[in-house]
Amino acid sequence: MGIWKPVHGFEGIYEVSSAGQIKRCGLPRKGAVIGRCLKPWLSQAGYFVIYLCSEAGSRHAKTVHKVVARAFLGPVPKGHNVNHKNGTKTDNSASNLEYVLPRTNTHHHLNQGFSARKYSKLKLTKEKAEKIRRWAKTWRREDLAAYFGVHLRTIHSVIGRKSWTS
Repeated sequence: MGIWKPVHGFEGIYEVSSAGQIKRCGLPRKGAVIGRCLKPWLSQAGYFVIYLCSEAGSRHAKTVHKVVARAFLGPVPKGHNVNHKNGTKTDNSASNLEYVLPRTNTHHHLNQGFSARKYSKLKLTKEKAEKIRRWAKTWRREDLAAYFGVHLRTIHSVIGRKSWTS
């Protein structure tokens, strides 16, 4: 099971384990079971994502590795990313996560056996950009960013046709 800590921003509602599991620990809601681990879904970028509900009832998509890192490594240093030490994006145990600079993260991916060609394919495609624009009518921007594994600014650029202007 590991060590359990409160989820930052959702203290008293959710807890995260050092093994990478997230469970509801308070604030009962319709259909929610206190103590049950949430089932994450896999984003197109290959990261596990979960929805957390605030006290006000709004849903927030969060990548599991960032929730675990925040709880066990502390706040992310400015300009750093969360890196999976073993290269497996679905291994969200606290011992497998570290904060690194983006340059170091890229080198780590290449050293883990990703070719530069394979690494470059992590960017959005024309089809994904079109899907983002369609889904933007009903999805929250933060949820789109989590689903496609890109930064919120990228979603805004695609929707505003500053990138992928086709």
